[in-house]
Amino acid sequence: MSDPALDVRRDGAVLRLTFDRPERRNALDDATTRALITELEAANQDEAVRVVTLTGAGDDFCSGFDLATRADGATRPRVGSLQRRLPALTHRLVSLVCSIQVSVVAAALD
Repeated sequence: MSDPALDVRRDGAVLRLTFDRPERRNALDDATTRALITELEAANQDEAVRVVTLTGAGDDFCSGFDLATRADGATRPRVGSLQRRLPALTHRLVSLVCSIQVSVVAAALD
């Protein structure tokens, strides 16, 4: 799965995942979160990957989740509907980061 907001690079045994939405302070959206889950699941199955690094492009690491991208511009979502749908995806990501069998390092680089 390819997402232009997630730069994926392999450097030997290191899988480098870089959030690439500096205009949004690298906030995650649904597509980037799904791509991140896909890459982490693949890394967990790849014996050649020993470490995964998470970084952000530009000045920010990651400002969280971009809730504005979840609301379609045409209609205003019901109160609380975004918050009810968000946990399914984010809980899957957090659980995966905690259970993956390779080291995951989050770093804000200069």
